[in-house]
Amino acid sequence: MFYTVNSDGNERFQYVWKDLSFGGFVRSTCQHCGRDIVTACYEGESHQLLLEGGKHYPDILRFHGAGTPLFIVTDRVLALLEQHRISGISGNESVTISAQQGENIVPLENAPSYHLLHIGGKIELDFSSMFLKKKRKCKSCGQFEWNRQRLYPLAFNLAEWDGSDLCRIASLPGHVVCSEKMAQVINQYSLTGVQLAVCQGR
Repeated sequence: MFYTVNSDGNERFQYVWKDLSFGGFVRSTCQHCGRDIVTACYEGESHQLLLEGGKHYPDILRFHGAGTPLFIVTDRVLALLEQHRISGISGNESVTISAQQGENIVPLENAPSYHLLHIGGKIELDFSSMFLKKKRKCKSCGQFEWNRQRLYPLAFNLAEWDGSDLCRIASLPGHVVCSEKMAQVINQYSLTGVQLAVCQGR
């Protein structure tokens, strides 16, 4: 069984609304299909995150900024992932946490230490059970269209799972999926800032 790892949407928690290191999008055109190819660009060596929202800092920090979707966790979560040998993650990178006060950007000294993790685990949808097909897929840039607008409920193809506890969906890379093992860690330690939705796999 798998779970999507979603923001719990609780307004009492802080969340990221902007990444100051995000330099915008670079656009080019696929010479084969004519679609736009959009690539996010960043400046500097580390991400600089602006927070707003509630007064409490969650264990897993919600990201609503432009650019590549980020998975951001506290020291506590990082230690739990190591303790329980959660697979599918790499690239522990410290991030700068700030807030905007008027026209000034000020550091949040009372914020916990947050880390950006790269989720390298992979899983794919079960297209057959979801009655999904990719239309007009470009052999050059890989872009495609779905045959239907509603993609839920999600179901996964176990043959396309690399066995990791934390994964991104190959066809929907903005989504984070976890195994039952990771779900147990989230529930056992009451990790905040996240809620789980059950998905099926076969």
